[in-house]
Amino acid sequence: MAQAAFAGPVSSVATRIKTQSERLWDLDWRTILPWPIDDDVTIEHATFDDALPFIRAHYGQIFGAGDGRFVVEPMSAAKERFGADMDVFVYRSKALLRERPEGDGICGVCFCHPTDWSTYYMRSAAFLREFRGRHYGTVLTTRICDVLRDAGVGRVEVETSPTNAPTLQVLMNLGFVVTSMSTSERWGTLVRYTKFLDAALATSFARQLCWIESTHRAHKERSGP
Repeated sequence: MAQAAFAGPVSSVATRIKTQSERLWDLDWRTILPWPIDDDVTIEHATFDDALPFIRAHYGQIFGAGDGRFVVEPMSAAKERFGADMDVFVYRSKALLRERPEGDGICGVCFCHPTDWSTYYMRSAAFLREFRGRHYGTVLTTRICDVLRDAGVGRVEVETSPTNAPTLQVLMNLGFVVTSMSTSERWGTLVRYTKFLDAALATSFARQLCWIESTHRAHKERSGP
């Protein structure tokens, strides 16, 4: 769920456009958030421009983008438009604001967007080191799934490194299952996890797996040893 996807300067988007979530599902996160998590941190809806200072300041250190592992694509007009089309969630800390009053108090970010008419992709998430391990990602994922289910969305998908044990454990605890794996020059190897929000889709997924195994077994029995 974490990729060093954005870097470089960007100009402000003068006219706000409807995001994909609004266009597909009439889902405007601005009317749903903020979500207080505890006495310190609140999840808020934001824009891509709001999150860019956090990305520029922290993504390189969080994801090791400076060591050559990832392809860092310069900011472009296309990337700017893509960012403006996403759902952007920020975690804002009152304690961080008191400590650094000149800042914006953002201690974490999460970028999401639909990939088709029934699928929502949680593309990238990151936290400052001192705010990790507090289950903030679990809270956001759970609440996003609840909202999407009510909106009729079928599934939520997340990708993460196969060595990212903490995230893998969280996803499995939340009911996500492994549905694929990919390898690219951009992010290396990623495992895709899917949470089916519609029980019929979960049943279909299980049936597909069982069908493959049953067909393979029947073929072996017909072919003999």
